[in-house]
Amino acid sequence: MTHECNTHAFQRRLNEHYTSIICEPTNFDKVPDDIDTLLEIRKMEDGWHNWELARIADRRTPDTVDAFLPWYDDLKAEHWTKVSALFDFLAKESKPRHIAYYVSLEEQVDGKFDDVIALAQLGLQGREKLTIADNYWDEMGRGALDKMHTRMFAYSGAHMQRMLRADGIEHFEIPYQALKNGNLQLMYGLRRRHVGRLLGALGILEDTASQRFKATVEGMERCGFPKDVIEYHAAHVHFDSNHGEEWLENVLLPMFGRNPRLIREVSGGMLTRLHVAVDYYDSVVSWIRAH
Repeated sequence: MTHECNTHAFQRRLNEHYTSIICEPTNFDKVPDDIDTLLEIRKMEDGWHNWELARIADRRTPDTVDAFLPWYDDLKAEHWTKVSALFDFLAKESKPRHIAYYVSLEEQVDGKFDDVIALAQLGLQGREKLTIADNYWDEMGRGALDKMHTRMFAYSGAHMQRMLRADGIEHFEIPYQALKNGNLQLMYGLRRRHVGRLLGALGILEDTASQRFKATVEGMERCGFPKDVIEYHAAHVHFDSNHGEEWLENVLLPMFGRNPRLIREVSGGMLTRLHVAVDYYDSVVSWIRAH
């Protein structure tokens, strides 16, 4: 089973559109607003979304809170099982260029993560909004400009790019799987009908990220990366371990109580995030094996 969404051209087109939508306000006149472009993107998104739904059609999803909690624990364990080999390798055996490639991809496709968190706050109230706002404040470096996560990530990414060039790797094409990994959150965030799936995808992302960051930091330290380059990743070992639990307890579970139908939407977002993330990490493994 395949679909045109699994091509570089398709995901690059969506990425260009999404980044133009959330561009700096000074570029307001470059934001696409014509009906032909909007219809083109809507058709692409619908095709991709339906393909992802078909991929998870045979997966059981819960419809009650009591069923959701053990299901969620199982899904987190499945996620780590499917990606742990890569991160064990990065931690214990990788060469510096392997880490540099992985971090370069992460910085290029997830560099808009703070904007995605901002989108996730829309429409929320009370403690739910404060929980995600606190997550967003972490992204903002708790008010310190030099600790803003996007700036720290960009600094780390630039170092990795220099390392790759010094190792003779001047250019590489971002695999479509990596673009999908970033585009999924943007599609869910900008198509408000999918907001439940966005909250699910972000919730499990936050709740599984600390293990990946911990392994990456271990590999960076083993390979002698500068401390200021490691700082972004080291900070997230702590931040994301807290964020995941807070999303579950303070955002998802209270909303499930108000509308149990949201459980299936959130679960669908989590399952799709799992598949897209595993595809992405598999593409990283393929590059590592070739280099």
